[in-house]
Parts: sequence; C-alpha cells; structure tokens
Amino acid sequence: MFVYCWGTVLRKQVSDKETSMMLRRIFYRGPSRQVLHEEYAKKGRIDELAPIISSSDIVINAPVDRVWALLVDLPAWPAIMPFVRDVRLESGIPVDAWFSFRLFGFPIRAQVAVVQPNRELTWTGRSLWF
Repeated sequence: MFVYCWGTVLRKQVSDKETSMMLRRIFYRGPSRQVLHEEYAKKGRIDELAPIISSSDIVINAPVDRVWALLVDLPAWPAIMPFVRDVRLESGIPVDAWFSFRLFGFPIRAQVAVVQPNRELTWTGRSLWF
C-alpha cells in the first residue's frame, strides 16, 4: 500500500499495520473534553494518542512574579503574544473558569485546569473540530 497525501503518491511503501495505526490516529476520538480536563490536565497527564499535542518552553530573564503577573493577565496576552487576539474572560482565573480567544485566527474556548501561582497555569481548550 502507498501513502497518499492530498492526492500525491509518496515514495515510501508502508505496511498494513502502519496504515492501520495511521488511520486510527487520524480518526481517534479520544476521551471527552470533560475527561481530558478533569483526569488529564488537572493531574498533569497528556493523552499520548491525541492527533495534536503541543508544548513549548521559553527562558525569560525576569523575576518569576513579574512573569506570572503577565501570564495571568489574559486580556493582555495580545500585547505579549501577537498571534493571540480577542481574549474574553468570563471571570478571574480560578480553576474551572472559562475564557476564549483567537490563536492564529482560530477560535479557542478554554477552561482553566491548574493555577499554581508563580509555577503553573494549565488550561484545556477546543478549536473547530479539535
């Protein structure tokens, strides 16, 4: 079997097992958003089968409390992250608070999962079909 990508035949031949795994990953439904929020995000777990997993790190040469103040000021995110727009916060940022924003133009509806001042801000979100 050959792998097709938007109508283009790729040169690599793959086994039926690889094809099956690829199709399962593409059509993976995974746990509900609520389960991901409660059982994964709040407990520091990641759904390793998810079609999209994103993570990033950055070193910032500034005091932790100053960085934290910027991070938890969600409406100010566009000033420090130009790819974020239209941040709307329904309340403060306690655990389970809802907020929304646009990331690279895509709408995201998110819920705060973990707030550990000066250490961690974790949220789960949904955009389009993800």
